[in-house]
Amino acid sequence: LFAVRLVEGQASHMGRLEVLYDGVWGTVCGWTFGKAEAMVACRSMGYDDGQLLPLGAPNPKSDIGPIWLDGVSCYGDEWALEMCYHNGYGRVRYDCTHKWDAWLDCFAENENHNVIDVEGIEEETNQIEGFEEIFGN
Repeated sequence: LFAVRLVEGQASHMGRLEVLYDGVWGTVCGWTFGKAEAMVACRSMGYDDGQLLPLGAPNPKSDIGPIWLDGVSCYGDEWALEMCYHNGYGRVRYDCTHKWDAWLDCFAENENHNVIDVEGIEEETNQIEGFEEIFGN
């Protein structure tokens, strides 16, 4: 089972990206997140599109729990985040802290949003495998 969700956002379509691994929710390091990764992550939750919000936890309680994924890399045509590559669960670079958690704004095609251009860093990763389950706030 592969589950993703957004938490602690100002609305249900915004928030910190989390994945469920071994029964525990954890965050995703945003270092490698760009437009393609944000779009696929949002698509995983039933949205048409999405964008990465500026990195950095706006909520002090956001710095608890594991960081499960780092090095996530998508082409942009995947229908679910599980189809993208990553470094492996819990295999996170030493300098990736909750300060760098991925925060997203997901939306439908016909919604107007201010587009934020945030570049990601690409690196070689392993493929995520599993099933997608959609969670909402």
